[in-house]
Amino acid sequence: MIWPPQLVLILKLCICTFLHLKVHNEVQALYIQDLENARTSTFANQYRKIVLPSNYYVACCTLGLFHRGEMQNKSHRKAYCKGCVDYHQLHASLVEVPEGLDAPERLQANQQRFSSGRTCQRREISPDFSLQTTLFGGLQAYFLIFRCALGGGGLVLLSLAGIYLHFCEHPIEEVQVGMMKCLEKRWKDCDQPLYLVALILNPFEGLSAFSDKAGMDHFKCNNLLLQLYRRIIDHPSNTDLPTERQAKECAISAAFFQYLASTGPFKAWKDQQESYEEFMEKDPILVWSALECHDDVAKLVRFTKMVLQFVLHQAGCERLFFRLAVR
Repeated sequence: MIWPPQLVLILKLCICTFLHLKVHNEVQALYIQDLENARTSTFANQYRKIVLPSNYYVACCTLGLFHRGEMQNKSHRKAYCKGCVDYHQLHASLVEVPEGLDAPERLQANQQRFSSGRTCQRREISPDFSLQTTLFGGLQAYFLIFRCALGGGGLVLLSLAGIYLHFCEHPIEEVQVGMMKCLEKRWKDCDQPLYLVALILNPFEGLSAFSDKAGMDHFKCNNLLLQLYRRIIDHPSNTDLPTERQAKECAISAAFFQYLASTGPFKAWKDQQESYEEFMEKDPILVWSALECHDDVAKLVRFTKMVLQFVLHQAGCERLFFRLAVR
């Protein structure tokens, strides 16, 4: 039996998360680089309702909002990812917080003293421990995003890329090399076309996340789309003749090129996107559903909705197996 790459990745992340939590429970400390910067930063000011806890990592607590489904806005999700990575810096120091600060009301009352460092004490720890918690901590942050209700391929890819770019510039060489190797290994195990296509087919993202160095031109994107499309429809119950399959692929490619160029039915979306985002939820599936009435892009719409509905965690994999078996 060959396990799907998504399931293998989930198992690896679960093991790493368990090991990290075991280490964390032993130290019972809040790990943060600079409390004052965290309090006065744009990230903290934008979300003042967040209170720094005394016995959880900042990354775990803020990313918990993903799991509860409270963060629907794309820019807010990106801000949370960036903030969690920025303040989940793993240098050779821990911040120990007194036991009396566990209650939320005590935290709010003492937030000024807590942020200024007068209620905290720093102590040095070994570089080996710092490197160990770095490797496990980054994976845990990724895992918390991975298991959320919004954890589609595009969001997971953005989260992984953001963590990778952050550690590319980490000042500690051991941390930089170790974390980059770890993330590259995880990305290698992923079903890469699914993640890339899911991000590209998100009308709020498109190709904006790719730089010129990525070489993601329209033709390369179309090849990725067709590669994924052929794998999904290639099952025993599909009785289409080769000519019929070719006609469907041509229709999907033509619609996809229109989507990338913002022409045809997609031109109206590009013109109205800014006003749409002001009062509507940023759900890419709703946008694609509104375009299903156009016959020339209907096949692409149905395929896109299927791809965007793939949630890449255990429950999502089980649901995916069931849906593909039915279709």
